[in-house]
Amino acid sequence: DGIGCEYAFDVTIELNKDLFIPNIFTPNNDGVNDVFYIRNNPLSGVELVISNRWGNRVYKSENYQNDWDAENVEDGVYFYFLKIGEEVKKGWVEIQRGVKPGN
Repeated sequence: DGIGCEYAFDVTIELNKDLFIPNIFTPNNDGVNDVFYIRNNPLSGVELVISNRWGNRVYKSENYQNDWDAENVEDGVYFYFLKIGEEVKKGWVEIQRGVKPGN
């Protein structure tokens, strides 16, 4: 406080350990949201397959490390198949590069 006293508080903050799979990312090399980042991804034993709307595979990883940057694919909606152990998640993700800031 104003006269030099200190206060200490014990606080417990719960960590969100739930898996979160985004439905959009913006790989435009601006340093923000440039990869398909799955929050709380265990980073081992995770299989990820990305397909386009015609079912053609555009990306596959047997050990996904939150590093897919959508290189060589167009903006649009893609479908994912994610397998973590015996758990399977399916859904879609949109790639939207847009215009880089400052351009």
